[in-house]
Amino acid sequence: LPEYTESRSNNSIDNAERITIPVIINGAIEKPGDVDTFKFDCVAGSEIVAEVYGRRIDSPIDSLLRIMDRNGKVLVWNDDSDDKASGLITHQADSYIYFKVPEDGTYLVQISDAQGYGGDEYAYRLRISYPLPDFTLIATPSALNIPAGCSIPFDIHIIRRDGFNGTIELYLKDMPEGFSLSGGYVPQGKNIIHLTLTAPIQTFDSPVALNIEGKAEINGKTIVHPVIPAENMIQAFGPTHLVPSESFLAMVLKPGFRNIPMSILNNLPLKISGGTAEVQVKVSPRMAFEEVMLELKQPPDGISLEDVAIKNNLLTFRIKADNTKIKDGFTDNLIVEVFTNSPVGPKDEKGNRTKQKISRGFLPAIPVIY
Repeated sequence: LPEYTESRSNNSIDNAERITIPVIINGAIEKPGDVDTFKFDCVAGSEIVAEVYGRRIDSPIDSLLRIMDRNGKVLVWNDDSDDKASGLITHQADSYIYFKVPEDGTYLVQISDAQGYGGDEYAYRLRISYPLPDFTLIATPSALNIPAGCSIPFDIHIIRRDGFNGTIELYLKDMPEGFSLSGGYVPQGKNIIHLTLTAPIQTFDSPVALNIEGKAEINGKTIVHPVIPAENMIQAFGPTHLVPSESFLAMVLKPGFRNIPMSILNNLPLKISGGTAEVQVKVSPRMAFEEVMLELKQPPDGISLEDVAIKNNLLTFRIKADNTKIKDGFTDNLIVEVFTNSPVGPKDEKGNRTKQKISRGFLPAIPVIY
């Protein structure tokens, strides 16, 4: 976008500085109590974005942003806006407004410091433009340990920008043969997706760099972005931050006795018709003589599992959807962990062994449609 430096004589509505959008304005709140005011013409029905970069460029400004009509009536305002892609910024103090113009005319944008502070260091970059829909993809955690031939869950966070609400396709790029991604479809409006990575049956002597991309159609163009690795870190009193990592790695380990490769035999995505759908899973024959239990991780409200059975090397169960909670068009990934209630340790005087709930690993993510 074109860039412009404010004149510093725009501290009132009467002295509002005329601009032509789209533009990025470079300015500063030079002294305590200062305001910077800009005016532009726009037509009814237009959508306008006004976004401040202050804290995200290491400025102390706590921006307050207003959009007003030509007479100074405030139509919409914003103090703080949360940007989950901003890492360890503990105070999300940058302002963001998405505004639909009600009628033809001249409009004012005014920026100040919400605390009334100012100085040359209180710099900002103010974007005023029509929406530039886009997205950022962030994966957590940034390091995965996967037994060979098995699957491990992880999350991808979708930061949607300027009204983008479309679907996204996630896929592996330039990875060694044998790796596969399950659940790589991001539905409209979804801001986090749970999916799994399945490792090849052979082990690796060193960590493997993961390369995942996401693509979406935006305004007739295919937009592609890499997935950024991060750690989900908790700040005191609860807030979490997606803190970028230098690398995105998977270590493929020699599977232990407890790790059992499992694969879904159904065609996916799985359509839940009539409220239920059966899932068939290929497993090791050594699970046939053990009690099997399944647990949904972070389950969608209204989805449950039932009728778990195993025979030889086939595990079956049913996915049940409560139609009072799950509506037509629902789509998501189900993450299922498999456990067995297995005998451990020596036999007692009666010949019995203690049973222990043991995780056998995760199924590949199961995309479902209702």
